[in-house]
Amino acid sequence: MYDIKELVSLAKREHNSKRPYLYVNPSQGKHIPADPPKMIKMCVCLAGEIEKKYLGEKIFIIGFSETATAIASCVAENLNNTIGFVTTTREDNDKADFIYFTESHSHATEQKLDVQGMEKYLSLAKRIVFVEDEVTTGNTIVKLINELEKKFPALSVKYSIASILNSMSNGRIVELSNMEIDCVWLKKIPYEYNVEALNEYNDCSANHFTTIDKCNDTVKIEKFNQGENIRRACETNKYFEKLNELCVSIAECTCNKKCYKKMVVIGTEEFMYPAIKLASYLQEHNYCENIKTHSTTRSPIMAFDIEGYPLYKRYQLKSVYDSSRTTYIYNLEMYDKVIILTDSDLKSIDGVYSIINALQTEGCKDISVCQWEEK
Repeated sequence: MYDIKELVSLAKREHNSKRPYLYVNPSQGKHIPADPPKMIKMCVCLAGEIEKKYLGEKIFIIGFSETATAIASCVAENLNNTIGFVTTTREDNDKADFIYFTESHSHATEQKLDVQGMEKYLSLAKRIVFVEDEVTTGNTIVKLINELEKKFPALSVKYSIASILNSMSNGRIVELSNMEIDCVWLKKIPYEYNVEALNEYNDCSANHFTTIDKCNDTVKIEKFNQGENIRRACETNKYFEKLNELCVSIAECTCNKKCYKKMVVIGTEEFMYPAIKLASYLQEHNYCENIKTHSTTRSPIMAFDIEGYPLYKRYQLKSVYDSSRTTYIYNLEMYDKVIILTDSDLKSIDGVYSIINALQTEGCKDISVCQWEEK
C-alpha cells in the first residue's frame, strides 16, 4: 500500500536521551509542509483498515496530542461508524475533568484527557480506537486504558490501537492481544528502524534561528466564533459540519477572490486538522495553484541543511497559547499568501509576533491570522 520511504524520514531529537530519534512523516502535515490531499488520503486508508476489521461496530476515537490530533480527526471524519471522538491534551483548562497519564519517551511527558461528556459516548460505543501516528510499545495507551477503567468502572468496551506506523515487536503485539487490545496499522516497520543513520549528523552544524517577539506592523486577527473543541468529546458529524463552515468563512474573508501561486496554511500545536482541512478546501476551490500545510510544535528537533535530512531549517518561537513556552516551526519558505489558524485565546500577542517575524524573515508579506473561538 505504502512504501516505507513515503511515510518515514528519520530526524534527531534535541536533548532527549530516552529516545534520540523521531520518525517524521512527510505526508502528515505537522513538521514538514505537506500536500493536503496526501495527508487526507493516508488517513482515509487507515480509516479503511479500521472499518474492514470492525465493520458495523460503533466506535469512539481517542487521538493523542500533539502530533496525532490531526490523524485522529481525519480518521473520525472518514470512518462511517464513528459516533464521537476526542484528543488528549497538554493544555490547561480549569473547567475540564482531567485524568492523567504519562508518555515517558516524549519531550513533554504529562498527558491528560478531559473525560467531561465522554460517558454518553462510551455507553453507546462497542469499541474505543486509540489513534496514533506511530506506536512502538503501546505502553502509553495501556496507561490510559487503566485510568479510563478507574474513572468508569462500569465501562464495557473493546480496545484497539490504530496507527500509521507500527514498530512493535511481534511478541508485544501478542501481549496486547492477550490483554484484549487489538492493533491496526498502515505500515509495519522494524523497531528503531534505521536509527544508526543519525550518527552521521553528530558533527553537523544546526540550522536554527530565534525570532523576536515584537512586530512593527499592526496585526489584524480575524475571529470566527462557531468553534468546537476536540479536547472535549465531540459528536463527529456536528464537529465536521462546523469545520466545513469555518473553511468557507475564512476563504471568503482572507483570500479576496484571488488565486495565489504559492500558499501555506499553518496550524498551531495541537490545533492541526482545521489547518489541513482549510488548505484542502482552498485547493479544491481554486484559491491557489500550489498549497502546503503544517503546524507549529512543541517538539525540539535538530535541523540540518544537508541533502537527505528532512528538516533543513528551524525557527524557535513563543507559543501562541503561552508566551513562556517555546515552540518551533520547520522548513519555512516564502509564500504569496499565509494563513495562520489557531484556537488560542491570544491573550498574549507575543506568540503571534514571533511566528509573523519568522514568516517575514522568509519574505512572506500577505499574512492573515484567524482565530476559531469556541462557541
